[in-house]
Amino acid sequence: MKNPFKPRLLQAPLSFSNILDRFELTETREKEVNFVQLMLGKSEAGKTAFNSLLSSIGLDEIEAYEPILEDTGLIDFAARKNYNKRVDLVVKDEAGMRLFIVEMAALSSFGKWDDIHQEQIIFKHFVATTLYKDFEVFTIALSFNEFDSKHRSFISEADNMFATHLTFFEDNTYQFTTHDIQKKIETNKQSTNKNHADAEAWLKISSEEWGWSNRVGGVDKYGQTCIGKSSKGSNKGNGLFWIFKKGNAKVFYGRAESELLFFDKDIDSIVNKISTELGIEVLTNAGNSDWVNFYIPFDTNDYSEQNKDLLKRFTTEFAKQTGGIHLLEN
Repeated sequence: MKNPFKPRLLQAPLSFSNILDRFELTETREKEVNFVQLMLGKSEAGKTAFNSLLSSIGLDEIEAYEPILEDTGLIDFAARKNYNKRVDLVVKDEAGMRLFIVEMAALSSFGKWDDIHQEQIIFKHFVATTLYKDFEVFTIALSFNEFDSKHRSFISEADNMFATHLTFFEDNTYQFTTHDIQKKIETNKQSTNKNHADAEAWLKISSEEWGWSNRVGGVDKYGQTCIGKSSKGSNKGNGLFWIFKKGNAKVFYGRAESELLFFDKDIDSIVNKISTELGIEVLTNAGNSDWVNFYIPFDTNDYSEQNKDLLKRFTTEFAKQTGGIHLLEN
């Protein structure tokens, strides 16, 4: 059965039992698995629903939608502690370096958010932010009912966690309503604007002070910053990029180029060579993503000559070790 619902707000809300009937859901655990599959699975309807969910928390839509349902890989490391819970839905946005976790209230509890699920999302959010340091992690609690004040207040105060109420209507439409969202939207907007301003400033330094011929493209909505020449004609998606997030400076190639370049390469050896040359530890997301980036701790507010030199040397050495040094040369 296909998801019969569309994202619009009209008419009266459906009862919980009517929602189960519309989705033709049966046994308890199967209900939850099937619901997530139908509502947010890999399909155009699923992508539309997920982007509607992102809109409700004030975030940009995702373009490449590759949902992982019933994911256990995210929390494999905890198996030694006999923690065998699954994550209902995990979505990686490689372009924006964002990771989304969606945890749904149990249908056996009539879709109401409870203490058990509250504990689970706190743990899963902590695990995800620990394992995926190079991604910005967003965790969404999804319920068919209003949240209790104790659950709602904690989630509302926590960074990048959201309490979202899903309502269905008689005319086969639905609405995501995220509680206490305006403050988080404003905070996210300020952070995004700051990241973009920082990227523009460092891009200007690279061209005016270092003499790099940066291709057209500038800084995109995700903060990806085009540096150096294109490695393929005038295509801005090919070549080197920076992104400044979470106190790090990251350098990488466009996705298709990166996958080809690092296929079957000894990435640890490259990391070690760059670390040795710089005299600081260089980190990588290799192992967590096919779109490889290298990164270092970096203060974008520090415009000292020493800090400028650090970013220039880091970028240049990355390009040299990966065969792209010509992209930074005039």
